[in-house]
Parts: sequence; C-alpha cells; structure tokens
Amino acid sequence: MKKRWLLILAVISLFCLMFALCGCGEEHTAHEFGEWTVLTAPTCTEDGKKERVCACGEREEQPIPALGHAMTKHDGVPASCTEEGTKEYWSCDRCHKNFADEQGTSEAGELTIQKLGHNMTEHKRVEPTCTEAGQIAYFSCDRCHKNFADEQGNSEAGELVIQKLGHNMTEHKRVEPTCTEEGQIAYFSCDRCQKNFADEQGTSEAGELTIQKLGHNMTEHKRV
Repeated sequence: MKKRWLLILAVISLFCLMFALCGCGEEHTAHEFGEWTVLTAPTCTEDGKKERVCACGEREEQPIPALGHAMTKHDGVPASCTEEGTKEYWSCDRCHKNFADEQGTSEAGELTIQKLGHNMTEHKRVEPTCTEAGQIAYFSCDRCHKNFADEQGNSEAGELVIQKLGHNMTEHKRVEPTCTEEGQIAYFSCDRCQKNFADEQGTSEAGELTIQKLGHNMTEHKRV
C-alpha cells in the first residue's frame, strides 16, 4: 500500500512540474513561446506568415507585412533613325519586375521603342556656273537632319556645295572701223558661259561689240 501511495505522489509531482515548466496550466494562463518561425515569406505585394510554439503544444500565428516594392527609376531614351529607344519605367530590386509607374500598379510590358528609320527627301544635282555655286545630288533626313549620299542612309554626304567655275576668258583686241569695214570694241569672251565682258574679271557685260563703218568723207575735185 505504501508503495502505491509513493507512486501516486510521484505522478502528481511530475504533473505539477510539467505545469510549472510550461507556465500554462490551470493556475498559469501565460504561454511560454519559443522563437518565431517563418512559414511563408512576405513578398512585395503579399503578406507572409510566421508562428511560434509553446512547450505545451499551443501554436500562435501572425502575419508578416508585405515588403512593398523597392523601386529604381529608369529614364526613357528616345528612339532615333538608327538606334532603338527605351520607355521610361521603374524596376523593383526585390521582385525584379518592371513597372510603368512608381507605385507598381501596372507592369511595364515591352520596354523597347523601335528605331524610326530615315524620312528622306531627295535633292537633285545642280550644276555650277561661272558665277554661281552648284550642289551635289543628296538625300536629307527630316528627322535627324543629316545629309546622305544614298537613299538608304548608309553613307553621309559630306560637302554639298560645288564651287563656282569662274570665267574662262579669251581677250579680243579692238579693231578700228574703216570707211567700208565695221570695227570691233576690245572685249573678253568666256568659253564656258558664252558671254562677252568689257573687263577680264567679268564684272560688266560688254554690250554692243560692233563699231559701225565710218563711210567715206568725200571732197570734190573739179576738172582743170
């Protein structure tokens, strides 16, 4: 009988010790929880979940607030005739997604802006003259404002102006008129433009070249 009572006392003592250790028996309502364990990690937009466990087996769960986006802004780069551009966008350093707005309400989609290509206008060749400069044949782009030697824009045009040629003069001496033959003023003629000039520099056109014949100036002599 004595052994039975000793056994009963031992069991009661053990239960009392267990309730004392966990602190959550009928006389102790506070649990003694362990460290938090993450069950579901939070994301930029979704809450996570964590729990902790008491020695008595009681579990407590709490949400972990969503982290929010960690945004970096990327300025837009306009497309050019020959180079692709990029839209303005924000990228998140956490979820590595791209967004059209800083709040992350809309994903950015395609970021690349296709290159525009040249919008060409053709310019015909203009031949130079003795006094006026000419122009090579070329194509100009209305977008990038560059000039090209070809319509595809593979080669820039370089110098557009063809220098004026200048006169190629031949001198003509004065010829005096006679009674029966016309004369001629002194002048210069250009072999290129086929014009006649009063001076070798070609600053003044010559006008009328012919000097009218003088005709006879007669004196009558009587028969003697």
